[in-house]
Amino acid sequence: ELDPPRDLDEALNTLLIAYTQVPSITGYPVWLGDLDALLEPYVGDLDDDGLRRRLRLFWIALDRMLPDAFTHANLGPDDSRVARTAFSLERELLQVVPNLTLKVDPLRTPDSLVRDAVETVFACGKPHFVNDPMMVGDLGPAYGVASCYNSLRVGGGSHTLVRLNLREVALPEIETALAKRDRTRDDFVVNTSVFVIPTDDPAQARAAEAHVRQQLSFYMSTPAYKAILALHGWEAVGDRLAALARGGQWAEMGRLITDEMIDTFAVTGRWIQLPEIIFARYGDLLDRVSYYMPFEPGDHDIDWRNTIDRIKRLEQRRLQHSGEH
Repeated sequence: ELDPPRDLDEALNTLLIAYTQVPSITGYPVWLGDLDALLEPYVGDLDDDGLRRRLRLFWIALDRMLPDAFTHANLGPDDSRVARTAFSLERELLQVVPNLTLKVDPLRTPDSLVRDAVETVFACGKPHFVNDPMMVGDLGPAYGVASCYNSLRVGGGSHTLVRLNLREVALPEIETALAKRDRTRDDFVVNTSVFVIPTDDPAQARAAEAHVRQQLSFYMSTPAYKAILALHGWEAVGDRLAALARGGQWAEMGRLITDEMIDTFAVTGRWIQLPEIIFARYGDLLDRVSYYMPFEPGDHDIDWRNTIDRIKRLEQRRLQHSGEH
């Protein structure tokens, strides 16, 4: 047990200890919390040099103790000395860990903080940005951005399809755990990003498939994804991919991803067909879904709008059908 921290030194020490006790498939915590909200109450009248020195040691410790790029922390939407110092340290240290997301609310986040974050992106490729009012509308104020594409309720949880087979492994475990705590399925959000390959344009289809092969080869080369490979009997492929990754042979890895693997993990079809295909495959499993593909503003805007509208209509139809039964 630990006593409640009384100052910033004790707060930083408490967090480092707590991060060693977080259960995770990778062995490391995935979400470090809203670090500015956690730490700002302990800053008090500490001068800028003292704050920077303490946070610098903490930031270095995170990178050395939690060497996993999936380790993610949040800042914002309010301005704070902790957030400003964190961005400055990111530009100085250029570390992989922690990955970062800035929650942005146009009514609360000053332009100067957003600019500070953008300048940090140019230096080290982070933070990511999330629309805080939209996320609060979807998930409530107690949410965390656990990766660059997963926002989840605090105390809720999520399993992604590339890590676990939801139907055979994850959902039964979720139902059992919820029942032990007198909670229902409505208390838990199952969310994932689905690899999609739109086929309307042949050139785009080839590029999308190449992107999926490369992403799958990276994920399948890591120890965290051995469980899903074992479900399909692809452990040997994972071992070969891991060996290629250790040797830096990234271009060779995509060639080991077979068409069967593409069909298992990705959804292929015309833009107008994709919502129906996804609903047929995952409609009884997922509460939230997004497309795992590059997004360029102004590119396929009509297709994106039609996709969102179609998914909403399919969900309404599903709810009506379940109500009738």
